[in-house]
Amino acid sequence: MTNQELNLSEKAVGFLKETSYWSKILAIMGFVGIGLMLIFSFVFMFGLAGNSFSGPFSHFPASMAIGYGIVYIAMAVLYFFPVYYLYNFSIKTTQAIKDNDSNGIEQGLEQLKSHYKFVGILMIVMMVAYALAIVAAILFFATMSFM
Repeated sequence: MTNQELNLSEKAVGFLKETSYWSKILAIMGFVGIGLMLIFSFVFMFGLAGNSFSGPFSHFPASMAIGYGIVYIAMAVLYFFPVYYLYNFSIKTTQAIKDNDSNGIEQGLEQLKSHYKFVGILMIVMMVAYALAIVAAILFFATMSFM
């Protein structure tokens, strides 16, 4: 394959510019969501686990509260990477369009590729986990019906 120069039309540049704008909004919302997950995790681990609440949460087991907190931290860490890649795509692409820099466009698109690759792998892992959970539930209930 030969190394050829790729020229983008004004319309294509406009699409990239608009895509980078919306991806920045989504990335910022993602970072806010990650922050909220971390806040909730600390509320679970330190607030509910210490039984400092009255009412419906007064009998919440500490081990369950800590477990929920750890799950929320793990989810926040997992969600950080695709949001980070999306944010980098937005920043690099916007700057490359301003500077008319094809190398910057390439770097931005590499970040977008990393975003979609991460999300794709995560989806495959989740679908396999769901399939295994369904099989495990079927086996569990089939075993229970014979007892």
